[in-house]
Amino acid sequence: MPEPVDFAVFRAEWRDLLRRITDGSLLNHPLHRGLPADLRQLKDLSFSGDGEPTTSVHFPAVIDEVTSSLASHGLGDLPLILLSNCSMVHRPAVAEALTRFAAAGGEIHGKLDGGGPGAYARVDKTAVPFERTLANLLEAGQRAPLVIQSLFCQADGIIADAIEIDHYADHLSYLLDGGADLRSVHLHTVARKPPFAAVKGLPRSFLEAVAHRVQGREPRLSGRIQCFAGEPRFETGDPLPDLT
Repeated sequence: MPEPVDFAVFRAEWRDLLRRITDGSLLNHPLHRGLPADLRQLKDLSFSGDGEPTTSVHFPAVIDEVTSSLASHGLGDLPLILLSNCSMVHRPAVAEALTRFAAAGGEIHGKLDGGGPGAYARVDKTAVPFERTLANLLEAGQRAPLVIQSLFCQADGIIADAIEIDHYADHLSYLLDGGADLRSVHLHTVARKPPFAAVKGLPRSFLEAVAHRVQGREPRLSGRIQCFAGEPRFETGDPLPDLT
């Protein structure tokens, strides 16, 4: 939901979509009719966008509109997911909206890329300080169930080594120690052609090595880390750091 967002237009479009969901016309659309029955189901509703959702001044109102209308249409049990870098969670209005989001069954998928400011800057290329991101993730996890999504890749010729992975694990420990409701950690790599030639994917085996090292350093995450393979065509051919 990048600015500008016309909330009146959003509400009209959302209510039209909700009508299509409840009367069955959405899943019976010609584009969906050829799909197997198990794919023609409403599994969840995600808040994301061509930008960061929490930066919109209308974010709290959107949360309230969607959650209240789902409840009034008998869809209050539909899983809700917020895909976010949590860059604006320090704003009171956003933080309070996340509490209401959690009360409606919402779960935050927050991004934590890298084990420190250097890696974070290489991967995310953002002006938001790493310390702010980490503090906001803690705030988010204190208010709603949290899933951490982390991208590991080769950027500018650098791949995370054992020292960086240990720092990454320590940041996850910080979230747990601070009372974040950290449900799981998702490790990703490059799944489609990157916009920058200096970015390369990593093999699933490397992600599994990351997971193994993190769980060894933070046992509370045992069994709670998932690895998602990328696209082999975009993987680096360079030697990988030893994480044992």
